[in-house]
Amino acid sequence: MYTSNLRSIFLLLSSIFLFQNCSEAPSKAADHVAGTGDLPTKMTEFAKTYQQKVAPAMDDLNVPYEKATHQSDQRQTISFDNGSTVEIPEHAFVDESGQIVTGVVDIEYREIKSTVDMIASGIPMRYYDQTQEEQWMETAGMFEIKGSKDGKPVFIANGKSLVVRMTSDEGGAGFDNWYFDAEIGNWVNLGYSEPEENKTKLTAEQAVRTLERDQEAPIRPIRFDEQKSSLNLNIDYQDFPELADKRKIVWQFNGKDEEQNPDNNPWISSVDWEEVQLAEGKVKGEYQLTLQGGTKSYSIPVVASLKGQEYEAAMAAYQSRMKDYKRWQAKLNSAQNHAVQQARFVRSMQVQNFGIYNCDRLWNAKDAVILAADFDFGDEQSNNMKHKIKVFLITREGRSVIQYPSYTWETFKFDPKQENKLVAILPGNRMATFSAEDFAEEMENLNVAEGSSYTFKMNAPRPPVSSLDELEEAYSLSSDD
Repeated sequence: MYTSNLRSIFLLLSSIFLFQNCSEAPSKAADHVAGTGDLPTKMTEFAKTYQQKVAPAMDDLNVPYEKATHQSDQRQTISFDNGSTVEIPEHAFVDESGQIVTGVVDIEYREIKSTVDMIASGIPMRYYDQTQEEQWMETAGMFEIKGSKDGKPVFIANGKSLVVRMTSDEGGAGFDNWYFDAEIGNWVNLGYSEPEENKTKLTAEQAVRTLERDQEAPIRPIRFDEQKSSLNLNIDYQDFPELADKRKIVWQFNGKDEEQNPDNNPWISSVDWEEVQLAEGKVKGEYQLTLQGGTKSYSIPVVASLKGQEYEAAMAAYQSRMKDYKRWQAKLNSAQNHAVQQARFVRSMQVQNFGIYNCDRLWNAKDAVILAADFDFGDEQSNNMKHKIKVFLITREGRSVIQYPSYTWETFKFDPKQENKLVAILPGNRMATFSAEDFAEEMENLNVAEGSSYTFKMNAPRPPVSSLDELEEAYSLSSDD
């Protein structure tokens, strides 16, 4: 049986991690609850025995994989729409017996970056060091990659590695690359993560700027309207290229104020106008006409109308230009979407095992408030199903999503210095929340309850969701509660 390269290295660590003596509990936890119970002991036992697992939060709803194929005897770079890439060397995969795989290999890849992605995927974001101390992970992005051939899993061969260049919006320092070892239920540190500028995004943004300079929407020609007043004028159109190819323009009054109407101002025909000025009007296709002569002036909104064949020819030219404009607009929209999809940075990882990887920095909530938590979901049915409910603490600007299954509620903690939110996923894909505002309003009571019990009164569960988009919308609405 082929085993992953990291397994043998960390089996010894797993035994230390799972069974090390728990006498060195963090002193801060002991300070929290002096004389108020055994929460520190419970937290230490939890760290000692709780083997983390990937546990998707919702029924039949998870972050989907993108799929690609790889010809095993070739070197290949797989590119994804968001700018992330996977570089695969030739002969990179073996089957479960260790034999080199030939032919086409199926690659599945997904990224977990948003708060909603982290909730849906159920990927744990706790790390336990060799002293059993729990630390939380603040992510700059996670990904999972898998390979198979003919429906059977393949493995990365000894001496081979893939290079995953994951795009990330987080360019800060202090992040490491991590691999989740499902066998020991803990994360393995792979070393420092150096952010690089995403050149693909820079190129995409430049492409957008170039396209934005290319075209303007054509102006639809206007047919002569016999009901409107007309003016015969000699105008230089050099500043208005959209009018230059129209030889027989009839200028017609386009205002609503009848006092301005040329028909109601016969005096204008008796003035020797010395200057005729034309400026863009308030709406597309309308112009402001101003006549100057001696001490007199006359200014009205007008449109350039055409008659007969002149109008028909102008309309045919307009329709042709509109087709070009729509093609350009579609190209611009595509370029804009491509640029938006690109994150500002890229973080690279050497991948020697299929599985889940994380670019994270650890943080230890040393001033955390520790509670034996309970949750009131507002209806008897939900309260009777608490054993099936997962609660997520969302903190660090949404980059840390800490899962609390029901059997861990008695060791619940949060950092009062951070903005915190709670999302609970109930059976049937319903969601209940406890907002940042709720935390702020209850902070005094939470501090009083430190080291003992506290019941969070959750906001009423929302209707069931059936897609990540619906979950995203529900989460966004809950943030506004």
